Amino acid sequence: MREKYLKSGFGKRYLRSRLKRFLSPTGFSLLEVMVTVVVLSFGLLAIIHLFPIGLRASKISQDVTTATFLAQERIEELKSARYMDIDCASGTFEGPYNEFEWEQRVSEEISGWLKKVTVRVFWSRYGRTRNVKLTTFIANYQRKFR
Repeated sequence: MREKYLKSGFGKRYLRSRLKRFLSPTGFSLLEVMVTVVVLSFGLLAIIHLFPIGLRASKISQDVTTATFLAQERIEELKSARYMDIDCASGTFEGPYNEFEWEQRVSEEISGWLKKVTVRVFWSRYGRTRNVKLTTFIANYQRKFR
């Protein structure tokens, strides 16, 4: 059907006129240029609007990674401390991490030789308080193996 249409005189004339119009050196009208500029402007504005959102998400992700690292560091400090010295406490990290605060909670001893320790690191960013919580068990090996 398509071949028949193209072989007919009307199909050839239509294709020639479209091709001639497409390849004509007359250029674009002012209206076409203005519409193109408006469409491109909206597209660029949308892309520019996404950059601050991406930067904000990147900063939040960086803060979560830092908070996780600090919580793990605090847990490692507790693991190296004496079993009897492990208790509830809170404080603020020093140095470049002074915007992060920590809180550790120790549950009751389980079986007399095991403590459940939860370390929570929290900070405020963009008007919201965020936190990371890590939990571990610390054993009193000296009591267990006596």
